[in-house]
Amino acid sequence: MLGNAPHADLPKHGPGYSGAYWGVGEAAVAFLDHDPYAERALEPGLLWLGDFIAAEVARPGARPGIRHVSASEYAVLDCAQLVARFPSLVRLSLHGGTLLHFRSLCALRLRELTIGNVSCLAAADALGPGDLPQLEVLDIDGAQQEFGQAMRALWRNERRRGTAVHIGGLRAGPRTDNGL
Repeated sequence: MLGNAPHADLPKHGPGYSGAYWGVGEAAVAFLDHDPYAERALEPGLLWLGDFIAAEVARPGARPGIRHVSASEYAVLDCAQLVARFPSLVRLSLHGGTLLHFRSLCALRLRELTIGNVSCLAAADALGPGDLPQLEVLDIDGAQQEFGQAMRALWRNERRRGTAVHIGGLRAGPRTDNGL
């Protein structure tokens, strides 16, 4: 709950940032400002696109200043276009929808990769430590079992080397249109 403070008085940047919880407050501020298409910069270099990601990555030109992208509820996302549009990404969070050309993420120097409830990823799409050598955090939840098991096998030994790895909530079959 945001309380009774006018939304203009809520800080949008600064030391109060606390990850995902601050994002909820920032989304409320954007809603109150009545600008659903505004880029919500929680910190310099962060872009929270929600379902606008597909339109953003289709635009021409690179945006090298963006280092963190969080996107959700897209229907289809071409990861090759994502890499071309945001070549300096170090943190990437993708939730929902179909990912195309997933292996193109190898071109990035990612430190954190979060994937949730995605479809159309197979064992051949799995990225290993050699593909993402700078990765510090890998979090996969709600992917197909074949892909998740392949990722788990590739990253098993990296836990001992300090990489935080969580792979869970794997689905036996492909994702259906209603997300179940």
